[in-house]
Amino acid sequence: MLARPDPHASLEAIGLAAGPSGRRLFAGVDLKVGAGEALYVAGPNGAGKTTLLRVLCGLAEPLAGRVNRRGHHLSYIGHAPALKDDLSAHENLRVNAMVAGFRVTDDDVLRALGRFGLASLASMPARSLSQGQRRRVSLARLALTRQPGVLVLDEPFTALDADASDVLAKTLEDRLQSGSLLIYTTHQPRRLAARAHHTLRLGRASMWRAC
Repeated sequence: MLARPDPHASLEAIGLAAGPSGRRLFAGVDLKVGAGEALYVAGPNGAGKTTLLRVLCGLAEPLAGRVNRRGHHLSYIGHAPALKDDLSAHENLRVNAMVAGFRVTDDDVLRALGRFGLASLASMPARSLSQGQRRRVSLARLALTRQPGVLVLDEPFTALDADASDVLAKTLEDRLQSGSLLIYTTHQPRRLAARAHHTLRLGRASMWRAC
């Protein structure tokens, strides 16, 4: 059973249009996601999925429309792991937690790394890790806390084997149960346990579907 979500966490977009150098990839996008809910953003390559996620996070400006975010901290994980090569896996997670504004202990960090099968690599510099390991270190951020937040993930299941994909899915479901909301893209769709699971399909005409 899903835990009662935080009613104050929400993300809403109204009339969004966006694209590089003024060229519109999509327009007229409306969406609303609340605590405990997930939104899967689908569409063909070039439809603007990554652009939409970046706009929702405030990393890119829309050509039209607005975004309203309310609630707790925002976590964005894009295609790149975004690790500091000179820092260890452990240090990368500690720094990320500090930037995100929540306190974690060494045990919290080791537990998060261990959940993704990386406990033995905690002290290894990020530059020495394989691409798959770097990806898992980045995703281990999601297991650092159960505090509600806005989670925006671009292709989080990429480069993960079946076991790691299962761990990620369970981690996301735990965060949803604790009141987070999730917006994500993926080429490997999975059904996640959520209070509501929506689909927004970008294309010639953007389409919103609840499922």
